[in-house]
Amino acid sequence: MFYVYDLFEDAEHVFIEKRENAGKSMDHATPDKMKKILGIIADCDVLVATRKSPNFVNIAHKTRYQPVVVKVPDMVGALVQLREAFDRIYEYVARRKAGETFDIIPEL
Repeated sequence: MFYVYDLFEDAEHVFIEKRENAGKSMDHATPDKMKKILGIIADCDVLVATRKSPNFVNIAHKTRYQPVVVKVPDMVGALVQLREAFDRIYEYVARRKAGETFDIIPEL
């Protein structure tokens, strides 16, 4: 499942919805899986996971989405880590929205 949140500079967050991961059974390193996942989260700016997959590297290098790796296995801990790194991640999102692509994947 993908859990979609709006995060705000003042450390607030709002849960939006839960979306089914239709690409879960696909091989991690395939372009088809990346395309499927990006279709599911098309309206998001940041993707968060607990490990860096081959597609996370491709997403960072080739798309407008900012991947982030968190070291905690639970949603509450991940939200705390994202709030603590908000300014840095927001800067990356702004750069990507301006058309820049780069390989940076923050590990929190």
